[in-house]
Amino acid sequence: RANFGSGIGTDNNNFDQSGFGTIVHQGHKSIIHRNQDDRGVKVLVDKNRPIDEQFHRLSHELAVSQHLPFSCHKREVINVICRNGKPAMTFQWAHGKTLDKWVGNVQNRHEEVDFIVRLRAAMAIAKTVADFHQGGVAMNGIAMDNIVLDSQEGEYVATFIGLSGAVILRGLEKDFQEKMRALDLKDLGIILNTLFAGGENQSNEYHSIDSGTRRLSAASFSGHEEDLWGYQSRAKRGKSLTNSTSSIGNGSPLPLLLSSLISALLRSESRTANESGSGTQICYDNAEDAYLDLKAMLSTPDKLLKKCVWDEAAYRSQLQIQSNFYGRQVQMTLLMHVYNSALVIGGQPVMAIVSGYPGAGKSTLINRIKGPLNQKNGCFVEGKFSKECRPDFVLSSALDSFFGRFLHSSMQDSRVVSMRWRIHDAIGSSADNRFLISMPNLKKFMFGNIETNTRESSDGVVIKSSERCKFLFVKVISAISCRSHPLVLFLDDLQWADEITLDIMRMIMRDPDINYFLLLGTYRENEVIQTHPLSSKLNELRAQGIQVHTIKVGQLELENVNSLVSDALYLPPSLCRSLSSLVHSKTGGIILFVLQFLTSLNEEGLLWFNMTEGRWDFDLGRIRVKEISENVVEHMTFQMARLPRKMRFGLMLASFLGSNFDRKVLEKAKNEEEFDFNSFFSSSIEAGFLHYDEFSKRFVWANDQIQQAAYELVPRAKRDSFHLLIGSRLFLRSSPVELKSNLLFCIVDNMNRGVHLMNEARQKYDLASLNLDAGNKSIAASAFHSAERYLMTGISLLGNECWETKYNLAMKLNDAASEA
Repeated sequence: RANFGSGIGTDNNNFDQSGFGTIVHQGHKSIIHRNQDDRGVKVLVDKNRPIDEQFHRLSHELAVSQHLPFSCHKREVINVICRNGKPAMTFQWAHGKTLDKWVGNVQNRHEEVDFIVRLRAAMAIAKTVADFHQGGVAMNGIAMDNIVLDSQEGEYVATFIGLSGAVILRGLEKDFQEKMRALDLKDLGIILNTLFAGGENQSNEYHSIDSGTRRLSAASFSGHEEDLWGYQSRAKRGKSLTNSTSSIGNGSPLPLLLSSLISALLRSESRTANESGSGTQICYDNAEDAYLDLKAMLSTPDKLLKKCVWDEAAYRSQLQIQSNFYGRQVQMTLLMHVYNSALVIGGQPVMAIVSGYPGAGKSTLINRIKGPLNQKNGCFVEGKFSKECRPDFVLSSALDSFFGRFLHSSMQDSRVVSMRWRIHDAIGSSADNRFLISMPNLKKFMFGNIETNTRESSDGVVIKSSERCKFLFVKVISAISCRSHPLVLFLDDLQWADEITLDIMRMIMRDPDINYFLLLGTYRENEVIQTHPLSSKLNELRAQGIQVHTIKVGQLELENVNSLVSDALYLPPSLCRSLSSLVHSKTGGIILFVLQFLTSLNEEGLLWFNMTEGRWDFDLGRIRVKEISENVVEHMTFQMARLPRKMRFGLMLASFLGSNFDRKVLEKAKNEEEFDFNSFFSSSIEAGFLHYDEFSKRFVWANDQIQQAAYELVPRAKRDSFHLLIGSRLFLRSSPVELKSNLLFCIVDNMNRGVHLMNEARQKYDLASLNLDAGNKSIAASAFHSAERYLMTGISLLGNECWETKYNLAMKLNDAASEA
């Protein structure tokens, strides 16, 4: 250092450069050489800066290089020397190209190739920033020409050079360390914005940090406060941040996930506002998270390449949650194992039962096998039990709906012809077979629109034994399933199944003629105890040597909820963790509850699309203090209560019509002024309350918990009168032909709920007659439990004087009831 003074003012051209190797850069401040041993020499020749300051600059770079671990990709400084009175530094040469030159080489590639290449480069840069911070160093000014990119084993490596402005954080105050890291994160955002959006290259213009910050950092320079030139090396960059993150370098729109990541990096200095609880600043607090998010983008490029679409939903700030599959990989693996055992390998029937709490996604899990089943030309028959429905009709209705789909296909198709002949052999060739009464679509499938002598009579009904009915069900199942067309029978909510259906399940599993068949069922584990009929039947099956596979669907883990929130908001996973943690803790990880809670946050303005930022935003502070019910039904009912009055009334009315209903039935149940059909159905489908089944041409509740929530919109004290109102409207507005269809059951079920509100004898007699018709129709379908209930209700409506005033009706009811 004593000899430095003699070199001040020396002309660069007179500087002795021998022995340093080839000059690769020569400027008015520095000269860089490279020799054959891949070593470089950097000589400072700035005439406008004191020699001591230049020496400290190189010495500091050496200190930073030595402080960082060997695994950290930085320019390895070997020594600081004095050559001909000039400060010089020897270092190991970093292979590759500087980022500003590298970007020019990928400008004209195919869009998706270009994006993936840039994404790999961004990962490398973020990884090096994270490694620097892990090593206790902040770059304090990251520029394009100070990043060297090199390809190693198919991946990019980013080496940082120009470490003279870096800050060793050891010994500094914690707040200052956080601030320095945040400034690096902001610089990383600027670099990525330039890398993807084609922004202007960043220069090495610097600005000073305030004097208070300088005093905090003095310890890192061994007491030389006057030499804190490294803290003056930050450019004021990043103005108009969101406007600069709109497109990739070739002009294509920037994917929303990536745009959100860059935007969050650019706002890293503002994260203290987020910590204070405002909840409107979404930003990163460490480079490792940004690196992991970029890595996640690379692992799912199809999803990440999705461009931002400014549709009507975005302008209305309406959240659109895709029905993806989260956190069920283990359960899906078990289900596919059972599927392969039953339908690929074949052999005896296989049974699997899926249990879980309401809204946990049991049905969604099972519906995932429809894809592979369709590829095998398989058949899927599904039925759903309900607390309010007639359980002994579920299996026949499920089979009838299944055959209804075949009526729309060519009846000469080889698959259809083969199945028809197998069923013919199983149940006989007579169109008068009374087993077909409960399944008109099966009857049409077998015989077309042939007129038969079979009729439902209110007197003289031919009663079949329930055992024969169960036998025929089993034979139909046997006829459907075969190697070329395997069969899956799915029965949902078995906790409400009747004894006959459970016994048919047992008979199916023991039938030696059934192959390539899988029986799947679900039940609510919180409603099935050891003494429940379902538990007893499953134990009976196991005792008889039948293996019953059990699959438990529990709550979603926090990471699964985070993935869901990330996909819904198009935000990188790390930026969603704070929100996901709150959502998970408030909903318990029940998937239906999670979806409904996110929807309610959106509706209440706590989760919105920020048009200024071009991304989704949320108010974490207000969400944290938001109180919600622990019950998903209560929560959904509360949210539905905030809907417009006509929409609420439509949901209430629809909930009283069962788990699925025809549009014409709802039309009969409403008055014209109560709500508009088209508006109600479009809004209900858009909100995820209902969906339309193209095959059955019926509207179906998306989940029975949603139906229950709509049902509870009606105060408990008024529900019976509401049932009576709906049943009466349907009865008065239906034709005699319609009263012979299954609409009869909907009418009678609703009116029976309000029977205690009837005062006039004429009304009671009319309802008793309807119960007789429903009872006879149930007997014809072998639904004897339902028949008994209808007929006994009819008898109770007649009163003691019935034998004098309504003798024929009383006789028919009592005769049918005794037979049932």
